[in-house]
Amino acid sequence: MAQNLVVPPGFVPYPDPDDVFMEDVGLHLKVFHPILTIPAAQVDPTWTGQFHFVLPIEPYDGALGEGSTDYYGPHCGEAWIKFVRIGSKYRFAGDWRYFAINREHDVEADFWYGEANKSYAERRRAWHEQGLMNRQSDSFGWGSAFGENALAGNWTNDLSLPDEVAKWGFRPSRMMREDETVNGVNFTHPLNEQGQRYRLIGILLGYRYRDHGADKLLMFYDTPSSTILIMLDFS
Repeated sequence: MAQNLVVPPGFVPYPDPDDVFMEDVGLHLKVFHPILTIPAAQVDPTWTGQFHFVLPIEPYDGALGEGSTDYYGPHCGEAWIKFVRIGSKYRFAGDWRYFAINREHDVEADFWYGEANKSYAERRRAWHEQGLMNRQSDSFGWGSAFGENALAGNWTNDLSLPDEVAKWGFRPSRMMREDETVNGVNFTHPLNEQGQRYRLIGILLGYRYRDHGADKLLMFYDTPSSTILIMLDFS
């Protein structure tokens, strides 16, 4: 049901793509949908600028990056993708062929991307013209608070523990993780190449912003490398 929302100060639903992507805006829009911009200070009061939540157009049947192993690298892998953050804008630095629609003509992929773009455009237009969000509760579509820890879930299946990497050998498609239990609650933290934790920026319910969007979109940030990490979770 579509309802009017009161947006917190500094929040921008469905931001202008030119404000989100550093360059090659058309290439980014072919496979990514910008859905929400928030002030960086919302996560850490010492931070400036903005963070943008970007929802990949994932396959209808399968995981993000499935069948694209030849094009995995430092910025994309098994169900995860990274951006370089330059100022407050993003740039995907991976191989664009990671996305099947950029690699080969596929009737099913063309149809699915078309449906996703249609839904996104309709939701975006409803917001900008009427201030409406298609949603089913009175929340703003958040799965957790800003800057806190991410609960373990299906998304952790695409991460490896350090001892698994040591035992089986490093797999570039997978990232390492560190698990933590606090007061009986299980949390998971993705790790960068130096074994340091990414910081959780926030979690969005992707289906609130586009039909068939991910159950959860988790976005993390690595300050030393200015790298955004996005992972999708499906129940």
